[in-house]
Amino acid sequence: LAQRARASRAASDMANQMSPMQQRELQEQLSQEQQKYQVQEVISKITETCFDKCMGNPGNRLSNSEETCLSNCAKRYLDVTRMAVEKLSNR
Repeated sequence: LAQRARASRAASDMANQMSPMQQRELQEQLSQEQQKYQVQEVISKITETCFDKCMGNPGNRLSNSEETCLSNCAKRYLDVTRMAVEKLSNR
């Protein structure tokens, strides 16, 4: 925790030395990186959830039922995630 606090103070000190334009650009970059991270987290969760739900014994190829299950699972997961985000953003 102490190391994180020092890193946070150092980042804050560095940000204070930047021009407002540089601060905005840095904030935009951080926001983009956060969005990328969130997308990767969703993909990871979909992969884990749908694999556990749909896969029997993995082989060289997916069976038709596994393929259909994976597709439906991913679509449902994305739909539910989108609905949750919309509800939370409307609060």
